[in-house]
Amino acid sequence: MGFISATSTRNFAYADTILDWLDLYAVHFGYIPDNKYPDYDPRLEFSDFITSQGKKFEAAVMNYFARNYQIETVCEDSHITEDRLLSTMTKMRHGVPIIYQAPLQNHLNKTQGIVDFLIRSDVINELYPGTLLDHETFISTEKFPDNPFHYRAVDVKFTTLDLLVDGSLQIKDSTWAYMMQMFIYNKALALTQGYEPPEGYLIGRKWKQRNIRGNNFTDKLIAIPNDSVRKDRGSLSENVQASLEWIHSLEKDGKNWKITPDTSISLMRPNMKNTRDFPWHKAKSLINSEVKDLTTLWNVGVVKRNLANKKGIFTWDRTGYDYSDLGFNPTATATTLQKIIDINTNYRIDPISPSQITKSDQSWRETDYLDFYVDFETVNDLDDDFSGFPESGGQPMIFMIGCGHIEDEKWNWTCFTVNLLNEESEAQIIDAWFDHMNQISQKFKIDDYRVFHWSPAEISNLETAFNSAENRHPFKSWPKIYWYDFLKKVVKAEPVVIKDSFGFGLKSIANSLHKLGAIDTLWGDGPTDGLGAMTGAWVAHHEAALKNISMNEIQLTKEIEKYNEVDCKVMWEIVKYFRENH
Repeated sequence: MGFISATSTRNFAYADTILDWLDLYAVHFGYIPDNKYPDYDPRLEFSDFITSQGKKFEAAVMNYFARNYQIETVCEDSHITEDRLLSTMTKMRHGVPIIYQAPLQNHLNKTQGIVDFLIRSDVINELYPGTLLDHETFISTEKFPDNPFHYRAVDVKFTTLDLLVDGSLQIKDSTWAYMMQMFIYNKALALTQGYEPPEGYLIGRKWKQRNIRGNNFTDKLIAIPNDSVRKDRGSLSENVQASLEWIHSLEKDGKNWKITPDTSISLMRPNMKNTRDFPWHKAKSLINSEVKDLTTLWNVGVVKRNLANKKGIFTWDRTGYDYSDLGFNPTATATTLQKIIDINTNYRIDPISPSQITKSDQSWRETDYLDFYVDFETVNDLDDDFSGFPESGGQPMIFMIGCGHIEDEKWNWTCFTVNLLNEESEAQIIDAWFDHMNQISQKFKIDDYRVFHWSPAEISNLETAFNSAENRHPFKSWPKIYWYDFLKKVVKAEPVVIKDSFGFGLKSIANSLHKLGAIDTLWGDGPTDGLGAMTGAWVAHHEAALKNISMNEIQLTKEIEKYNEVDCKVMWEIVKYFRENH
C-alpha cells in the first residue's frame, strides 16, 4: 500500500465515503462522473470556482506574509518526492521563517500531505500576537536542537470560520475535514522535527463569532488541538485512524464489494444530505434510487440513519417503522417526518395529502388580492478579486428578480436583471421591480398586492439580513411588501406531503406534483439550482465587463432567466392546484 494523502480523509469527515469508492471504481462499474454528461456546463460548476478562488486566496496570503518575512517554497505542484521531503527538513534546519507548500510524510501510519505553511513558533507570535505563551514559543526540537524555536503547521481555507464563544472552531462536517487533515499534518511534522505541537492552525478568509464578524484574515489564527473531540463522532485521533483503515480496505477489496440494490458495508451507503459530492452527484443519486437510503428522508442525517440501521432498518421504503426508530422524540418535526414516511410507504394513502388543507393559514385562498410570484437570484461575496486584501472583498447582491402574475387567465412573467454585478445596478432593478408591481396594480385598480415566495430567502436578501439590499442602500425608501411565504405558512404548517417528495424544496415538491399530473411546468437545460445560477452570474458579469456590454446581452444570463421563470411559474401552479383541489 502506498501513502495516503491528508486530503483523502475528506469524504470520511463528510460521512459520505461512497464517494471514495466511486473515485476508484466508478468507471469499472459503469458510473459516469457529472462532468462527462452531455448537459454538463463547466461555467455553472461551483466546486471548480471555489477551488480556483481558494488557490488565489492562498497565494494572496503568501504574498502578504512575504512583505515582512523570508518565505521559501518547496512544492510547485502536488508531487511529493524524497528530494522535496529533504528540502523541507533542510529549510527547517536553516530556520527559514516561513516555509510554503511544505511536504510532510509519516512513515508510521503511511500518510503524507503538503501543508500550506510551516511557520516558526516565534514568527507565529509576531503574526498573531498571543497565540503562544513565552515558554511555548522558544521550545526547540530533538532534530534541530540548536534552533530556539520549532515549526507549526498552518493551513489556509477560503471560507468564513464560525467560532464558538470561547474562540474555538465550531465543528461541522466541513471543519471536521479541515481538522482531520491538520491532525495528519501535525503527526507528520512531529516526526520531521522531533517535536509534536499540541495544535495546528487555520487561517480563514473571514470569521464569525456570534454577532461579531471579521473580514480580515490577519485578525485571528484558529487553533486545531490534536485532542479535539466531536460529540457525535468521537476523537480526532479515532476518526483519522478509522478513515485510514477505510481507505486501505477500499483499495484492497473495494472492487469486489456489492453496492446495489443493497450492501452489508455501512460505509458504502450514500449520505444524501451531503451536497458537496461533485463529480459524483448523479452517480450517487442513481445508486440511491436502488439503495433507498434513510438519509433521503427530510431531517434524517447520518446519525439518525445509524440509529435505525442498528434496529435493522436500512431503507426508507420499508414498512412498519416510525420516527422513534430514527431517534426522534414526539415533536411537530417528528409528526411531519412520519407523514412523509407514511405517504411513501403506504400505498393506501392518497399520493397528495391532506385532501383538504385546513390547519394552516387560509388567507392564501383569497383571490381579492393581486398576487405576484417572485424569485430572487443572488450572489454572495465569494467572487473576490483580492484588490482590497487583506480585507475580504466581493459583492453580495440580488442580481435578478423574476416576477410573475396572472392576467386574462394567462401567465405573465417579467425579469429584472442587473447590467453588471454592482450596487448601482442592484438598486436599479429593485426600483424597476417595485415600479412594475405598482403599474400592474394600478392597471387592475387593486391597491393591495401580495408577493408569494418559497422560503425566507427573499425577505432576508431584501430586508432583514445583515448584508441585505436595504442595508446596502440606506437612502432608498422602498415600500413594505405583503410577503406570503407559501412554504412556511401552508406547506410546512399543515403539513402538505406528496409521494416521492422527501423534503420541502421547491424542486422536490414540483417534480413530484408534475409526476402525478398536478402541474405542467418543469425545469429544462441550464442551471439546476441557486449555486449554479450564482456561478453562472459571475461568469456572465466578467464576460460583460470584458466586452463592455450589459449582462443582459450574455446568452448565459438568458439561460439563468429561463431557470428563474420556472421557479416562479411552478410556484404559481402549485398554489393554483391546491386552491382548486385541496
